[in-house]
Amino acid sequence: MQTLCNTRWSARADNLEVVVNCLPAIVEALTILRKDVEGNGLLHAMNKLEFVFGVNTLHTILKYCKSASAYLQTEDLDLGAASTAVADLTAKFSDMRSDDQCRQLYNTPVQQMSTTFDDFSPDADMDTLSRTKRCRKVPARLQDSISDQYLAETPVSGAYDKLRVDFYFPVLDLILGSLRERFEGRNKVIMDGVAALQFDNNSASSVEAVQKFAALYSHCGVSIAECSTQFELAKHNTVLTDRSLKTLRTAWEMFCEHKLTLVYDHLAKLLKIAVTLPVTSASAERVHSKLKMVKTALRSTSANDRMSDLIQIDVERDIADGMGLGELVSEFALKPRKLLL
Repeated sequence: MQTLCNTRWSARADNLEVVVNCLPAIVEALTILRKDVEGNGLLHAMNKLEFVFGVNTLHTILKYCKSASAYLQTEDLDLGAASTAVADLTAKFSDMRSDDQCRQLYNTPVQQMSTTFDDFSPDADMDTLSRTKRCRKVPARLQDSISDQYLAETPVSGAYDKLRVDFYFPVLDLILGSLRERFEGRNKVIMDGVAALQFDNNSASSVEAVQKFAALYSHCGVSIAECSTQFELAKHNTVLTDRSLKTLRTAWEMFCEHKLTLVYDHLAKLLKIAVTLPVTSASAERVHSKLKMVKTALRSTSANDRMSDLIQIDVERDIADGMGLGELVSEFALKPRKLLL
């Protein structure tokens, strides 16, 4: 298992996968250590349907999040592909928000615990789950002014209903709300505009998306009217329509190769902005992680210039590995020495 970190949440997904795959072995090891107070407490906590259902549910959710996050952090990814990845992730979580999906995730831990624990019963912890939250009553001073017909709790017939209402749906709603909050508004306008610039959609909505996208960067010399007109003309250009433009980089290379930047100048400027927009800040965050690795106790007195150069070499490791050590030594040796002898 990996050490948990506040900045690298993917470690939680990896640890959940270890717990799900090795649950029988973990329970067997804790059974041997049952005389220990901490081991007995962990065994008692894991011998509950609420724990196993939560582990399986979070493992499934974080598995999809980790896959999408790893795809969004690739170096050659553009905003068009990122928009598709986010839309697919949102659609997947929307499909999971159903009773059928919840029932499938519920049956898996029930079967797993039935084989792991001999005295397991799905509704054995029902009383414990029901006592987790106390039913709230309407204050006496508000009884005459508020109707309490909607304040009654939904009747719970078993542990499945309790976990579905109190855990499964709230977790999915929280994730879907976070995705909409992060990718709505200005971000959605940018992502829709970038997706339209791949020239694979001839609907009127693509023209509107390009207009809204151009309006955000009108201060950079981009004309909204010219971009709209040139975009409609470019959609009928055989150079762009006859080839599959899967990424924005491919579209920009076609513009440069066939000198379409001179024909559609405003659209080319908008496409150049879309190509250079970063998808994530992962590359910038890696620099801070490299700083902790390079600036050790032995290098704590290094000057800023030397420390910056060492970090740059470590960050661009793929370029540094391709350089020959002999060539670097020869180039350094040919430089004039500035030291006073």
